[in-house]
Amino acid sequence: MMVTNRLPAKDYRSTGSDYCNVGSEGDFWQEDAGQDSSGKVAQAAGMSDWQTDLRLASRLFIQQLELKHSLQYLGTRIETLESQLDTVPYSIQIVFVDSDFCELTRQLPLLVTTYTSDTAEEGVEYTVCFVEANLAATDESLERAVDAFKSRLISKFKLLTTHDPTKLGRLPTKQLAVLNSVLRRIDGA
Repeated sequence: MMVTNRLPAKDYRSTGSDYCNVGSEGDFWQEDAGQDSSGKVAQAAGMSDWQTDLRLASRLFIQQLELKHSLQYLGTRIETLESQLDTVPYSIQIVFVDSDFCELTRQLPLLVTTYTSDTAEEGVEYTVCFVEANLAATDESLERAVDAFKSRLISKFKLLTTHDPTKLGRLPTKQLAVLNSVLRRIDGA
């Protein structure tokens, strides 16, 4: 047998959702844990059809509100994750530099990061970086950013190889060592 208890007095005759105030009093009826969802036990316990219908409508309304809030939360969460994915760095490899001065000795791994930008036409800027040599370039398209990076890489290599390595500072010496591991001067250049 099911035990039902009325909740504290409230005017449940008003229109709308007042009869199932989710934030404070919950459902119109409190039920024993053993009742099935069909409402047959409630009818056997002496509840009239309208009370059972009201109780079921209340339960359905609460479930609908919970689903609505869950969907809103999930929508917000998806938007957050999508915006985070836009800024996740990824790696690309370059295998060729167009230069008469030097050539790549191996594939060069580059880290690519995208940023939203108010100044860019597309709203996105790409930064291409060779972390070990502390070299980077930024542009509004990935292709132009890679081209700018290649140009900067070649000019930095030219600059560092034209100086006496013993007269370079600590950072330029490190950069030259890293660049020498991935670039080679072309004979006659």
